[in-house]
Amino acid sequence: MKRIFINNILFRVVAPAIYGTMLYIIVLLVFDSIILLYDNFFSEEVLLCILITYLLSESMRAAILLLDRFYPFEKNSTIRILLQTSISCILSIIFVSLIIYFYFKLIIGYSHFYTELIAFNIVFLISCLFYNLLFFSIFFLDKQSNIQLIKEQTKRKNSEYKLKAFINEINPNFLFASLETLITIIRNEPKSSDDFINRLSRIYRYKLDNKFNELIDLKSEINSVEDLIFILNLRNNNNILVNFNIPEKYFNKNILPNTLNRIFENIVNNNIISNLQSFKVNCEINSKSFLLITYMENPILRNFEDAENQFEIIVSSYKYFTNRSLSKTVENKKCLIKIPLLEIEREI
Repeated sequence: MKRIFINNILFRVVAPAIYGTMLYIIVLLVFDSIILLYDNFFSEEVLLCILITYLLSESMRAAILLLDRFYPFEKNSTIRILLQTSISCILSIIFVSLIIYFYFKLIIGYSHFYTELIAFNIVFLISCLFYNLLFFSIFFLDKQSNIQLIKEQTKRKNSEYKLKAFINEINPNFLFASLETLITIIRNEPKSSDDFINRLSRIYRYKLDNKFNELIDLKSEINSVEDLIFILNLRNNNNILVNFNIPEKYFNKNILPNTLNRIFENIVNNNIISNLQSFKVNCEINSKSFLLITYMENPILRNFEDAENQFEIIVSSYKYFTNRSLSKTVENKKCLIKIPLLEIEREI
């Protein structure tokens, strides 16, 4: 409310002078012809109109401030509008009548000025209604903008919460499955256990190192997901074939930490992979700086986890940074996931 135009000092000083002059011209046009307008324009009556406009403007502002204190819009907006409009009109009639009376009766010495009194009252009543109409329009527009701003702030906070949850989340299913794989390796191939442990530790170190990072370069994310694919392949007899066809010039582009890890976990966990049927995934960049992940779907009968919900979390996290949406499409069992690559500066 403090920012509304009636409280602007420049408006309070300049507007009455300009508007009062305009009203004076209207009054002249009521009583004189357009030809006589130039001869009468610089008379003292223009100061009279400016004085009335200034006093009326300040009195209506004072009335609005009092109503804001004792009867705000929150009580009943309809009654408030009627009250404010009525008070403004009454103030207009009082000020215009008194000033016109003193001017014509005491200064000029006219005894018959009823026509002028009626004309001035009509002109200023109309201007008073326009003043209130402008006030109500700006007030309710500002109120609606504030409501929308609060909604956007709430939505942004929710996105930030989802983003932090997405970055910091540790998938317990992956951890337990990895430990089971490690037990099997230690029993059957103890020499390979060191490599497995190193790669598993790098995956979780990557998660912890980027716990407070909103973005990470694509190269680091690919390095992490390669460790993940190595571990997933040990559980699937090396039947996961991933081809990263990505030029080096895109390595400095940014991506949300753990994006590829979560996507590849969901892909592998929700598709059939066997010795009879290898699972091929291709990763490349298109001309619009989207990372494209393509593969042929071979879905399991029952999802290992809520894949769609997990994907929606990733999608909503990306909305925090960019208007370019992360998407997933399936056509003839060919799945395409498009991930927008980001600049280091946040896109709005």
